[in-house]
Amino acid sequence: MDKIVTMKPFRILTFVMMTLVMSTTALMAQKQIDYESDWGERLPSLPDDMILKGNVVFHHEGMVMYCDSAVLNQLDNKFSAFGIIDIYQNDTIHITGDVVYYDGNLKIAEIMGKVVTMEDGKTTLITDYLVLERIPNIARYTTSATIYDQKDTLTSIFGTYFLNDKIFHFTDKVHIITPSSEIFSDTIHYNTKTDVAEFFSKTTIVDKDSTIINTDKGNYNTTTSYCESYAGGKMTQKGRLMLADTLFYDSKERKGEAFGSVYMEDTANNINAMGEYANMQTIDTLSYTYLTQQAIVKQVEDGDTLYFHADTLLLVSDTSNNMRNMYGYRHSKLFRSDFQAAAEYAHYHIEDSLLTMTERPILWNEESQMTADTITMLFAQKKIDRMQLYPNALIVQDADSLSDDRFNQMYGRHLTAYFNNGRIKEAEIEGNAQSIYYMWEEKKGKAPQLIGINIGNSSKMKIYFEKGKMKRLVGIEKPEYKLDNEDSVPAEERRLKGFIWKAEDRPLEPDDIFKHRL
Repeated sequence: MDKIVTMKPFRILTFVMMTLVMSTTALMAQKQIDYESDWGERLPSLPDDMILKGNVVFHHEGMVMYCDSAVLNQLDNKFSAFGIIDIYQNDTIHITGDVVYYDGNLKIAEIMGKVVTMEDGKTTLITDYLVLERIPNIARYTTSATIYDQKDTLTSIFGTYFLNDKIFHFTDKVHIITPSSEIFSDTIHYNTKTDVAEFFSKTTIVDKDSTIINTDKGNYNTTTSYCESYAGGKMTQKGRLMLADTLFYDSKERKGEAFGSVYMEDTANNINAMGEYANMQTIDTLSYTYLTQQAIVKQVEDGDTLYFHADTLLLVSDTSNNMRNMYGYRHSKLFRSDFQAAAEYAHYHIEDSLLTMTERPILWNEESQMTADTITMLFAQKKIDRMQLYPNALIVQDADSLSDDRFNQMYGRHLTAYFNNGRIKEAEIEGNAQSIYYMWEEKKGKAPQLIGINIGNSSKMKIYFEKGKMKRLVGIEKPEYKLDNEDSVPAEERRLKGFIWKAEDRPLEPDDIFKHRL
């Protein structure tokens, strides 16, 4: 037992001493700076320093440095160099400056001068103070720098260059100028191999075609001009605004996509559009945007708002990005205080104020429900001015609010309705005009009494309205009318061709246009 106790400290001490010697020897061998020069001397006052002059060259683990003069401390493994400085590392990095302080133990070089440059292939960095840290192999600056990579110019106050990955981390007043755009940010990572800039703070991209993109997080390829935004995406183009959770845009191809909470705005026409997905592209002089997933367009006119929804909305704009046409494909629905409508296909020509609906269109205006194969509406002074229905035009009104079976009906090949101040005043029906009209006797203080059903036809017919209700019919060209007791008219004869009644499908408020029941 005693033998073990006396031997253990000796073994430990021997092992520690041997380890220290081996480590120190390896460390010294690994980090020793080699040098050569035309002339050198030591001063008694600085016994550890070697003063070198004339064609001074330092070699240290893959780095070669040339200078006019230097002071080398071999004990500390450090030197200070002066004059025209040239540093080469791994055959790719070339740095120039006026003064260098180099620590061979830490492998850190501080380069200073009126102009300090670092070249790495196609990339050139210019500053007045640069730190080269060879262990992680990075170069950094803290007093602003300008970087050129043959086509782009980049500036920032602070920056770190990762030499192995060829990536810059820029911070504070970052500005990138490319042949097609300018980028402003506070934090950017830029890959010189792929020409992709990544953003991690509020960033603005100004494209040469006047497109401005704002983002809080994303990336931009300075060669292809392709941008991706993943937070705070905002794009403006000549009066058009677009917001989205995720936004992709290719300014060279002039096309893009937007995902999540998409919002578009056309200030010239007081139009905004929303949806969950948008696809944008510009062909020749027209810009097309497809909007889907809860897609809706709103146009504010004289305090009223037109709501236009469809499974897919196509918005067409001119070269100034003013919206010119809106198309609704599948389950199109419209809501405004003075009319509501639905159809499979709807087209609103904004400049001509003309709305066209096809494929089972149906329109409600005050008391009237109107159907036909095609319905067109013309607006004047922001109000309904004229409407045409063709062929198979049919107007239906509820003739008795206390009954579910009495309806006034007007049918013909072509119907033209005229409006006054947005309210229907009269309508003309041409081609096999037919009518079913319930006649009432009205006495003051008493409930109206049904007289009978007026059933008639003529080549042409005129209908006059009061406060949206049918009040008088006039048959023109061979009119034939008869008034019958209601009980004398079979149920099937109380309906005109194509009769439908869709009161339950009429949108009563804007949100109802998202209900697809037609």
